[in-house]
Amino acid sequence: MNGKQIFSDKADNYKAGRAGYAPAAIAWILENCLKEGGNIADVGSGTGLLSAEFISRGYETYCVEPNAEMRAHADAAFAGSPNYHSIPTAAEATTLPEKSIRLITAGSSFHWFDTAGFLAECRRILMPGGIVCLLFNARDYSDPLTLEQHEIFVRYGVNFTSLARGVEKIDQEAVNFFAPGYRRMEFDHPLTYTEQTFVSRNLSSSYAPRQGTAEYEACSEALRKLARRAAQDGLIRTGNKTVLVAGSV
Repeated sequence: MNGKQIFSDKADNYKAGRAGYAPAAIAWILENCLKEGGNIADVGSGTGLLSAEFISRGYETYCVEPNAEMRAHADAAFAGSPNYHSIPTAAEATTLPEKSIRLITAGSSFHWFDTAGFLAECRRILMPGGIVCLLFNARDYSDPLTLEQHEIFVRYGVNFTSLARGVEKIDQEAVNFFAPGYRRMEFDHPLTYTEQTFVSRNLSSSYAPRQGTAEYEACSEALRKLARRAAQDGLIRTGNKTVLVAGSV
């Protein structure tokens, strides 16, 4: 199953369980990348989690997402908004005009792209002086709850390596992707879940077992048990940081 298809049976859990990014990270982007206005291509936009930050503020936003099930959630959320444009294509071939975009963002999606192809596309569609911002929520491995989630996916996950592999790819490839002078920032962003949103967030991961399998049911039950043990006043709290890497290409 390729990256375009892998979230087809995870889109509902993704919509239900994924948290947004640190408000301070969004504020940095608005102040440093969009202070003078402009438009955005949100690449690998999924259900529209990051796109919503720009659409709600009146920015023209092109949401590039090849997965139909993920894209359907964004279509429903932003139906009727003149600032929303749904682009059903891959990150490496957005179909957007040359030199037409002020800011390119990728929220929790960069690790799915062919880096060389995405870089070439960024250079093609960015206006002179345009910026690329890569964001990811990175769970805190010093938090015992994170370690327990890791162990659940060691047991039930598919091709699982780490809860932070998206950030790991950014850190490995940023120096070759960005022009010199790019910035890497971290913003504290602890997350709070109900039992159901905690389970949904974990099952939305690419390495979660597929629905309809025995592994999916066992993984779901293990996550529910963990949530119940960790809950305080009915809520599960876990350490997290939003990582933002920004620069020209």
